[in-house]
Amino acid sequence: MIETEPDQSKLTTLYTERAVSFIKRSKDKPFLLYLAHTMVHVPLYVSDKFKGKSKAGLFGDVMEEVDWSVGEVLKR
Repeated sequence: MIETEPDQSKLTTLYTERAVSFIKRSKDKPFLLYLAHTMVHVPLYVSDKFKGKSKAGLFGDVMEEVDWSVGEVLKR
């Protein structure tokens, strides 16, 4: 059976981990990383570590997590 709405609450973290790993592996040669987060579009999911963190509801929580993700990628 195909799930129409599988749990995607860890998707932003997975994107972040994969992007950071790619940067680590590619650090000695030129590369292009295109990271397009899907979590700013519905349906929205947020990980437990960001759930309820903003004062703007679910969308605000999602944006907090995407902001964290971008920061992790830029740090790397």
